[in-house]
Parts: sequence; C-alpha cells; structure tokens
Amino acid sequence: MAALLASFAAPLARVKVEPRVARTIFHLAPTAPCGWINDPNGPLLHNGTYHLFWQNVPNSSEWSWGLGWGHATSKDLVQWQPQPVALEPSPGGLDRHGCFSGCATVDENGVPSILYTGVIRKTQEEMEPGGSHQHEAQLLAVAADPADPELKEWVKLPGQFLPQPPADMALSGWRDPFILERPSASSPWWYVMVGAGVKETCGTALVYRSGDLRQGWQYVGPLCESPPAAMHTMWECPIMAQLSSTPPAAAAASAAANGHSNGFVTNGYVALHSNGHSNGHSNSSSNSYSNGSSNGYSNGHSNGNGHSNGHSNSHSNGISNRRSNGNSNNLQPVSRHMLCVSPDYCVNVPLAYLGSYAGGRFELAAAAGPQRLDLGDILYAPNVLTDDQGRTVLWAWMQEKQQLRPAGAYDSACCLCVPRVLYLSPDGSRLLQQPLPELSALRQQRGAWHVGKHAADGEAACTKSLGDADAFEAPLALLPGVPMQLGGSSSSSSSHVDVELTLARGEAQSVVLLLQPFEGLAGAAGAGIAYCWATDTLQVIHSTDLATLEAVAAMPVPTPAFKRLPGPSPEEAAAEAAAAAAAAAASGVPLRCGGALLRGAPADEACNGNSASSKMQEQQQQADVPAEVTLRVLIDGSCVEVFAGGQALGTRVYRGDEHPLDHIQPAAELAASMAALTADAAASGTCGALQLVCFGEGPAQLLGASVWQMSSMWLPGAAVARQQQQELEAMVPAAATAAAQMLQGLVAAEAAAVASAAAAVVLPVAELSMSVQMPLGEAEAAALSPRDTAAVPVEVA
Repeated sequence: MAALLASFAAPLARVKVEPRVARTIFHLAPTAPCGWINDPNGPLLHNGTYHLFWQNVPNSSEWSWGLGWGHATSKDLVQWQPQPVALEPSPGGLDRHGCFSGCATVDENGVPSILYTGVIRKTQEEMEPGGSHQHEAQLLAVAADPADPELKEWVKLPGQFLPQPPADMALSGWRDPFILERPSASSPWWYVMVGAGVKETCGTALVYRSGDLRQGWQYVGPLCESPPAAMHTMWECPIMAQLSSTPPAAAAASAAANGHSNGFVTNGYVALHSNGHSNGHSNSSSNSYSNGSSNGYSNGHSNGNGHSNGHSNSHSNGISNRRSNGNSNNLQPVSRHMLCVSPDYCVNVPLAYLGSYAGGRFELAAAAGPQRLDLGDILYAPNVLTDDQGRTVLWAWMQEKQQLRPAGAYDSACCLCVPRVLYLSPDGSRLLQQPLPELSALRQQRGAWHVGKHAADGEAACTKSLGDADAFEAPLALLPGVPMQLGGSSSSSSSHVDVELTLARGEAQSVVLLLQPFEGLAGAAGAGIAYCWATDTLQVIHSTDLATLEAVAAMPVPTPAFKRLPGPSPEEAAAEAAAAAAAAAASGVPLRCGGALLRGAPADEACNGNSASSKMQEQQQQADVPAEVTLRVLIDGSCVEVFAGGQALGTRVYRGDEHPLDHIQPAAELAASMAALTADAAASGTCGALQLVCFGEGPAQLLGASVWQMSSMWLPGAAVARQQQQELEAMVPAAATAAAQMLQGLVAAEAAAVASAAAAVVLPVAELSMSVQMPLGEAEAAALSPRDTAAVPVEVA
C-alpha cells in the first residue's frame, strides 16, 4: 500500500496541495491565492445583473489599512463572475487609508452609484478617548459606463457628498452610509443614514436628505438611539428593509403582477423595483409556502426545465410543516421594517429590531427586539438587496475563529455567508431566514445520498433514479449513543455538502450531527451540531466525544457577553481568545455557540431578560416545540451554516489543515500523510465522516435525509478546473496507470480504504479540480456548468 501511495505522490512533488477542507467553494471568499475580505458592500441589481461588493485586502490574510472594494457579478445570485476591484484608496485623497463600507444605488438619471466612507488614519496626537481611529468622510463614485453590464470601472467624484456632522455631537464614529429612501411619486427626497455613536452614551444612525443624490444634502436628525441598557457606543453598518409575513414566493408573484420593471433595485426600503427578468427561475409551486407551517416556504426550486433541484417542503422550512405554530392560516399578512445594526465592533452579534419607519425616523421604543440576527459567533456587518422577485436577500461577513485559528497564519481568511432570504413570522413578531432556494442549483445530483422521500417527485425513494445515488427506506431508528454514518463511505465527500435532515423525537432528548475531523491532518478537530427538543435549542459544540455531547446538548446556551468600544488590539484579541479556549478546557465544557429557537415567543419578550417574561417565554416554547425538526446544514470547508425553525447559526469548524503560507508538502511527507489517513480510516471509519446520533431514553426516528456534494459558485471554475485537470493527467499518465493496475489487485475492503484516504487529500486525478487566475473566453465560460466540478484550490508551482 505504501508503494501505491508513493506512486501517486512522486510525480506531484512540485504541486502545492490544499486538502478539500481548505477553501470554500460556494461561499464568496478571496479568489486570489492570498487575501482577506470582510463586510459585504453595496449589493445592487442593475439591468438584469447582480453586483456584490466587499471589503477587500489583497495579498494578506489579516485586516489592514488600505482596504478597497472587491466586486463580482451574477445573473441569478448563484453563479458568480469575479470582476476587477471596484474601489481602491487614492493617494492623497480623503480615502487614502481605506475605502470603508457603504451601499450602492442608481441615481435619478440611471447612473449606478457607490456611497462609501473614506478614511485617513489619525495621528497619535489626534486620538481621543472613545473616538474613532480615523478621520471619516462620506464619498461617492459612479460607473464610468452605465451601459456596461459588468460595471468594471468606477470614477470617484471630488469632495464629500455629505456635510460633516455637527461638531458638538461628540461622536465615536460616523461611517457606513445606507440609502433609506429614494425619490418616489409621494416624496421628492433621497434619505440616507450613516452609522454613528455618541461617546459613552449610545449607538445611533444620523439621517440626511436631498433632492439630488450627488449634492444638496441636509442633516435631518438621528434615526433613533440605542436604549441605555444596551450599552452601545457605536452602530456600525446599519441597514433597513421592509419585510412581510407574506411568503417570499407570493411576494414575488405580487411584484410581477404590479409590473415593476424600472430596471434597477437599490438597498433602500422605498421604491424597490424589479427589472422583470426571471433568470430562468420559475415561481411555480416548488417555491410554494405551506400554510400548515409558520416558519417559511419550501426550498424546492424549479430551474425552468421542469426539474426541481430542491427538497420537498417537508424537508425545507426548518420545522416540519406537519405542525403549525398557532392558527397561522387566519392571520393577515403583516409588514414591518427591520432595522439591523452591528453594535460597537465585530465580536458582537448584529441585532435586529422590527418596527415602524417614516420620514427618517424609526420608532425603536415601540419595536419588537432586539433579536440576534444569527445564533453563531462569527457573523457581522450584514447588507441587503431586494431581488427581481421582491425578496429581501442578505449577506454578512463570516469571520475566522481566533480561539481556533490564529490570525495571519494562513494564506486567506474570511468569507461571506450564503445569500439568505429574510421574512417575518405570520404575526410579525420575529425575523425568519433561510438560504436562497436557488442555491440548490449547485447540488451535484450524481452521488447524492437519500433516506426517505426523494426531493422532487415525492415518491418513496428506494429508487436509484439519480445515477449512482444511494437511497434507503425511511423511517430509520437512531439508537441512543450509536452513531449512524451519512453520505456513503467516502469521507472526502463531506467537505463541501448540503445536508437536510428531518427527525421525529420519539423518546430522544437531543440529536447531534457529528462533523468528524480529517484525522492525520494538522489542526484537525471535529464538532457536533446539536438540537435539543427539551429546550428547543440549537448549538454547535466543538467536541466529538459522545459523553460530552450528550451532557452539553442539554445545557442552556449562555447569551454572548456584549463588549464595548474601544475593542482590543490584535495582540489583546489573541490573548483573549487563548484565555477563552483555556477556560473552556478547564471547565470541561467545550467551546460552543447557539441559542433557543424561540418559536412562538415575540422577539421583544425573548430578549428583554426580565423574569416574568422569561417564564412566559419558557412556557410558550414548551407548548410550541414540535415533535419533528428539520435541519439544513451547509458545510463548505471550515464554514458551517445551520438553519432550523427559521433561525440561522453560522460558525467555523476546522476539521483539517489549511496549509500555511509558502508551505509545499514534499512527496515523502505527502505519502506518509496519506498512509496515516489510510490507517486511521481503516481503523475507525470516521475520518472526515458525517454521523448522526441521538441521546435520551429511547430512539429518535430519521424521517428523511439527503446529502449532496456542492459545486463551485464561480463561473470560470469549471473551465479552469477542466483545463488544468487535463494538464495534470498529461503530466502523470504513468503514475495514474500504475495506480489503477495496483488498485485492481487489492481486495475490495482495502481498495475502498485507499480510495477514501486518497480522496481526502485530493490526489486522485479523477477527483482533482483546481482553480487559478487564468483568462477565459466568455463563450467558453458560458458553455460550462458549475456542476461540472467542485473546485478545490491546487496551485501548481
């Protein structure tokens, strides 16, 4: 076996290999070999093309001064094309040290425009206690050619488009502009808000208005102010959207009926228009809403050819629609404004309020909330877009975890969450979200694994209608403390997957999806995604020890402690992270994040913390916790997003080595790693596996499950991977032939172990796919589907 492994490795001694867990492929992340991203900026729909921007630091895996705006485009929010950097600091300009966050819109003359904060670092003498570290100015850039569908070039306009705030306000910051309103038939005004804070007092957003996007802006006043109990001193990246309890599919049909066809969509809440372009996605019943469930609508998605890429609505709402939370059928649609703010700095979770907005003022005191936007520990600085179906779509920054991965140690860092659709619970009291249904287009049907009913046809899925897909009868009994492996025998298939699970409680108390580490790879550590019926709690626990998981899954999840500005220095942040990890180890309770799903409890009662409402909330939760639960889990390298009950949890699980900078693994070391992987896999069968286990007095029932491998979101990826795979095949024909001959001589069990181990480090040519920066013809890129391959970064030296 060692000779076989060496025969694979020898011709590849000069290939820098990153394991399949190393890079995300369907979350937007740095496309260059080395890079950093943070806040999503300025999502925009213009003339049938979606544009998404983000804070971008090239050639570094750490935040630094000099940020610009990265840029990508899409026709359907699923498949994306990288574009040139849209904004970069101008030497000597008001943005000389960074083009910070902002928004994008289309002005009254049809010109795409970017509103952003330019910064100049303060000198040590200029620094003030509780103040910003930079001078901040609100700047404007416009598309050089509004007719260019890709908007590749942007021109900065001179000077500031907004006047500086009143000098006596003692602000802690003034940044991140966001359009609230644009001129309409009922109002001639543009309204914009800018995130701000009053030193040691409150977070706020300052509102301005003008009849001309480029000039004439006047200060109106604060949008609202955080209550004293919140202890906020700065609101970063404030956003607002008008949401409805009307299911998004129904809202899309209504938008189409109203004939919105102005050709632009901005991220403000007023006059959000569709361009009338369907992108080939049907608004048919595959996106329909189940009135038997108050938690959302089906993730099923029609791609226009009559084939549904999604799961049936019994698998997709986060809660089985066999149960209703109250008499939702009789409720009239509710519309409320969502104000979402990122308080103080990026260790704090964004908070959402649901209330009323008019004329530059949000009624915070009467609003429901705050509600945590995400139950995880890495999400920050969201931004939103209204798409061509009238849905509110959100992206946010997904950070790395300092406790588990030191900053700057690897060649790239951070990504954006998958696009999420936002909507309200039927009574309007809670913010709900789910992944964009169209993401199912990235599922690779060949090799998919199913239990129970098939996603599209609703028939009992013992059929093997999807090529070599595995399918099993349901329900399956999960015995307490006995893990069941999902997704077949290949551990490599768990690195980039979309998983849907529907479970009935039975006599179980909790259920855990185990994400086993890729044993033998440096830094490998697994985790468990746990749902507890007794507390209606969802959490990710950084352990795979069954006894630990059983105990911790039943524990309440503590509310994350709020941390005020000024934030710690990078050195202090690293020290805090190390201390937190040490404290978790000493307590016997591993690092974890999560929270209660709060079904049936109004958002304000769920968060205000007084004992009477907490008791009411607990009683309400017990009444509304369903016997069945559906989990949607997106695993993309170290990035994990979990959806249940209309709530979302984003975090990181580092299951294997992401190669440090300039690390090229020698052939002998590579062969040794593969041998170790093979031995581990043969001994335990858990290397990189996905396993499902329950805990309690008796079994739970697995009613349905599907595991799909995912394809790359990047349009050029398939063509680049295909070209480089052909080059690699030409480079190592002898090794491939010899390996194939040796494999034929192995017994079946040993062959399966070798194949599994080889796949885990992406050496077999048939499983190898690569992405590098190479020019592609538009026709070539358009002709290839992203389903052709799941891109795995491999850099040829």
